[in-house]
Amino acid sequence: MELFQKVISILAFLSIGFSLTEVYLTVNQIWKRKHERVVAESISVSANLVSLIPGFIFSLNFLLQGEYIGLIDSTLFAGLAIFYIFVGMSLWVEGERKKGLWTLIKQT
Repeated sequence: MELFQKVISILAFLSIGFSLTEVYLTVNQIWKRKHERVVAESISVSANLVSLIPGFIFSLNFLLQGEYIGLIDSTLFAGLAIFYIFVGMSLWVEGERKKGLWTLIKQT
C-alpha cells in the first residue's frame, strides 16, 4: 500500500507539468490574437469570474491541508481565468487601451 501511495504521489507531482503545459498552450493561442476585438468579445468574462470562486475555495482548502500540488494546480488555472478576464475586458484591444481599467470592467 505504501508503494501505491508513493506512485500516486509521484504521478500527482508530474501532473503539474501537464497542467502547466495545458495553461501555456491555451495562453499561447490567445496571446497572438488578444488585441483583436472579435477574440475579446468571444470570451465570457462572467463565466471566468464564476470559475474563480470554486478555484479560490479549493486553493484555500489545499493550502490549509498542506497539499501544495493541488494548490499549485488551482493557482495555475486561476491565473488562466484572470488572463481570460483581462482579454475579455478588451484590455489589449486598440482604441480600448485609453480607457481606464474600471471603465473596461463596467463595459463588460
